[in-house]
Amino acid sequence: MLYYANSHFFQVLEGDRSAVRSLYQKIIQDERHSDAQVLLEGAINQREFNDWSMHFIPAGSDIQLLLKDHGHKAFTPFEFSSALIEEFQKGSSTKSI
Repeated sequence: MLYYANSHFFQVLEGDRSAVRSLYQKIIQDERHSDAQVLLEGAINQREFNDWSMHFIPAGSDIQLLLKDHGHKAFTPFEFSSALIEEFQKGSSTKSI
C-alpha cells in the first residue's frame, strides 16, 4: 500500500521478513528517497494486501477524517502513533479509506 500527501509517502511492505528487509534496503539506497523511517515493524498473522503487488490510496476526505479523529491536522506520518498506523493500514486494505 502506498499513500502520498503533504510531500510524504507512507508505504506498507508485507511478506517474508528477509524479502521485506531486502526491499527496504533497496528503497533507502535509492537516491530518489530521503529520510526513510520504519514506523512499525512486526510479525502479522495474515497479510492485509495479499492480492496486490502495490495499491495506491488517493488523498481523500476519508483519510482526512481518520487523521482528524487521531488529532492530526495534516498527513505527517512521522508523528503517527502505532494505533493510527495500524488503523490506516487496515482501513486501506479494505478500501474503506
